[in-house]
Amino acid sequence: FLSAVRSTPTTNAEPPKVGVAGFCWGGLYAVGLTNTQHPDNWVSLGGERKIPLIDCAFTAHPSMLKLPRHIHEVQLPLSLANGENDSFMKRERMEETMRILEDKNKSAREAEGDNMPDKYEVVVYPGAKHGFAVRGDREDPLQKERGDQSEDQAVRWFSRWFSM
Repeated sequence: FLSAVRSTPTTNAEPPKVGVAGFCWGGLYAVGLTNTQHPDNWVSLGGERKIPLIDCAFTAHPSMLKLPRHIHEVQLPLSLANGENDSFMKRERMEETMRILEDKNKSAREAEGDNMPDKYEVVVYPGAKHGFAVRGDREDPLQKERGDQSEDQAVRWFSRWFSM
C-alpha cells in the first residue's frame, strides 16, 4: 500500500509526502518504518531512484517494541507520545528511549547543522496511561486533555515534516 501511495505521480513531479501514525501495537510498525536500513522500507521510482516509503512517523503509547534495539534503528523523523503511567513503556524504558533519541538529535545537529529541527521527539504526558491517545476516558477531564494534546502533537509533527 505504501509503495503504491509513494510512487503515485504528483503535479510537481515529486513523490507525495507520506507519514504514518501507530497506536499501541501499531506503534511497533510506525517505528519500524523509520528504519531505512531495512530493504522493504524503500520504493523504486523508476530506474535507479529509490526513496524511503515514508517521510516521518508518529506513535502514541507504543507496545511490543524491543528496546533498545528498535529505537537505535530509527533513522527517519519520529515523534513519540507516552503516558507517565503507561503499562507497556514504563518510566525506565521511556527514559532510555528519550536518551537514545536525544543522542540521535545531537548527532543529527552535528552532521546537518544547528538550524535543523529535531528529528526525534518524545513527550511524556503526566497522569496519562496506556491507550490515552485513542481510547482514553473522554469523560475524565485530565484524560481528555492528554488525548487532545497528543493529537495536537501529531498534527504539529506532520505539518513540520510535510512542509520541508
